[in-house]
Amino acid sequence: MNKKLRAIGKTLMTILLVLIAAASVRFGYLGSQSAKMKVSLGIANNKLVDCPDKPNCIVSFSKDERHAMDAILIKQNPIKALEEILENQDMKIIEVKDNYIKATHSSTVFGFVDDIEFLYLESVKQLHFRSASRVGYSDLGANRKRMKKVLHLLQKKFPKYR
Repeated sequence: MNKKLRAIGKTLMTILLVLIAAASVRFGYLGSQSAKMKVSLGIANNKLVDCPDKPNCIVSFSKDERHAMDAILIKQNPIKALEEILENQDMKIIEVKDNYIKATHSSTVFGFVDDIEFLYLESVKQLHFRSASRVGYSDLGANRKRMKKVLHLLQKKFPKYR
């Protein structure tokens, strides 16, 4: 019984420390440098900006397997449809252009912000995307899962995209 109580106590202490650390990062007490870092977003040389050297980012232009996810071929511009999908997925749309969307998503518990971008290249009929966490190192695959879900919802609207 005593061993079980110690194990439960250690588990609870670990959970408490993780929650305190996460809250500290969220409110700027820890990791203030990463919270203040300029977020690199947008289009450079007709591509979305590359991921930093952390696993909490994916981009369809990446050659690095850790960050890569294939762009999709789609015959018509999906930006309007994406706008609707993102709003229905509780993402905040920041900017919309003819071929580009920038949005954010905040995690439910701690409010960590992820940046999401889509770029449609009309000339090659490809939709490219990027999803990245602003702070931290790992996202436990959250950005990749988010993009798979959004692309699945897009496929329902455009069932014949290539």
